[in-house]
Amino acid sequence: MIKIDKDIPIPEFSTKASKYPFRQMEIGDSFFVEFPKEATNRELKKTQCSILGSSRCRRFKDGRKFNSQIVNMINLKGVRCWRIK
Repeated sequence: MIKIDKDIPIPEFSTKASKYPFRQMEIGDSFFVEFPKEATNRELKKTQCSILGSSRCRRFKDGRKFNSQIVNMINLKGVRCWRIK
């Protein structure tokens, strides 16, 4: 039989600093994660998924939304993420 405990408070979310600045962003703000020119498209896609799949990105209950785009130009390679809502 499993004992039921009463009045145990739920722990707060971790206050560990996020790798990405989601909390500080306002609508229209963006950040860029730069990669070396030798980076593969697979590496860029993995980072894009990591950014949008981040629990810190998805946890906002106030309706914040983010979008990202892979940037793959001759002299610039990386992932840019915007706050859109």
